[in-house]
Amino acid sequence: MINDLKKKYPKNGKINVNMGQKITDAAKENNVPNDYGIYLIHEGFDCNEELIYIGRSGTIQSDGTMGSQGIRKRLGMKQDRMYRNDFFKKETEKRQKGISVAWFVTFNFAGQKTLPALAEAEAMQEFYELEGRLPELNKSFWLIYKFPASLSIGTTITKGTHWT
Repeated sequence: MINDLKKKYPKNGKINVNMGQKITDAAKENNVPNDYGIYLIHEGFDCNEELIYIGRSGTIQSDGTMGSQGIRKRLGMKQDRMYRNDFFKKETEKRQKGISVAWFVTFNFAGQKTLPALAEAEAMQEFYELEGRLPELNKSFWLIYKFPASLSIGTTITKGTHWT
């Protein structure tokens, strides 16, 4: 998955977060951009180790603008009702090893136009197809899909329904 993402999203990188280290400090020290995209968190420093979380940063607004949380800022926000600095400190201590964060810029206003939610959904789908489950720290996953305009309120969708 990592190699495919690197090809698709050329602006990418990886940081290692040691046991006890703040994820925000590692992100700042390694110049993680505050652009919009996805990030994959692996147990240990090798991206071939267990993928434990898939996340995204950046929510597009109806007027085409993006919210304020780029990748670096999102890494510092809350996870499971605690700030990620504390959350991942607890996780690294529990696992007795650090973590790696592979990040990919999927959306910028200079040409890269894959919405972070779509890139996250594609990564989640690929993981699910391989493992038959979500990554350990992704408690659930939901996706809102906008149906075509030809579908009106009150339309009953049955198995085998096709629309254009």
